[in-house]
Amino acid sequence: MNIDEQIFDLLAQLRTSYYLVLITGNMDSFDRFTVPTLHLDNHFDVLVNSFNEGHLKTDNNGESFLKYLNGSIVEAILIEDSLKSCNLFSELGGTALQVTSEYPAVFYLQNLAVKV
Repeated sequence: MNIDEQIFDLLAQLRTSYYLVLITGNMDSFDRFTVPTLHLDNHFDVLVNSFNEGHLKTDNNGESFLKYLNGSIVEAILIEDSLKSCNLFSELGGTALQVTSEYPAVFYLQNLAVKV
């Protein structure tokens, strides 16, 4: 897995004003390989691996979203490629920004960083 250094720079900017949570899909190798290789624990306040949780982020009506945001989803922003996750997050009261080829994650991160 490769992540553009620009994304890490933007995350560092955002982390000064935002609480950053990364919730993965169901990957059993995430903790063993991805986190240490990319030093993700240096870029996010919380890392959630759905494999360890025993359910996906959209299971149980988005229980993971609510759990890791301490119930304060109204001010939360999700940057996600899954339409299902975006729809659920919005239904729960958060703001969902869907990643597409036209609007990649870096687009949203840049827009948020301008506001910091």
